[in-house]
Amino acid sequence: MDEENKTKHYGNLEDMFKASQFLPKFSKLHNKMKDAFNGLIEITKSFERQETEYKILIKTCLIDLFGLIEADIFYYNTIDNHPPQDEKIDFIEKMKLTFDQIATTFGKEKIVNEYFRTQMQLVRKLRKKRNNQVHPKEVEHLYNPTKRDLNDIIFCFKKYDQLINGIMNNFFFSTNIPSSFFLNR
Repeated sequence: MDEENKTKHYGNLEDMFKASQFLPKFSKLHNKMKDAFNGLIEITKSFERQETEYKILIKTCLIDLFGLIEADIFYYNTIDNHPPQDEKIDFIEKMKLTFDQIATTFGKEKIVNEYFRTQMQLVRKLRKKRNNQVHPKEVEHLYNPTKRDLNDIIFCFKKYDQLINGIMNNFFFSTNIPSSFFLNR
């Protein structure tokens, strides 16, 4: 990695091409999910006076927030996979491993460390609510969302969005192309 330029260097052209094919897909998916999430937040706010719909929409916002984060983790791991590649890692641990790997590779340690230092308590709290809602084991797991929950989801999303924007600023790939690549054409 070139620290000065925050560049991920691939040892061969094939790996770099593979990674560069995922970046537009990553960006397109992230932006579509982000736009949909922002739209869902606005719709949810407009239903504040309809209690049943409002609570259902808050739960949907919570689920969609983690859908966005999970999609980002998938693509970051495609671009620069962290060891180990065990799919059975706890979500929070996988998130930490993934973002630590990206931070190290692209020189974003300060941004990522600050996010994990200040935001992970809220991420864990919301993830637990999301897990209980999606995979309830007891009636008590089906929580009764409040405006405070919606505000927490919005705050968590804004901080996560700042993290992603910080990481993607000056995000580069490089590789060495042997002269034979051009000569044999």
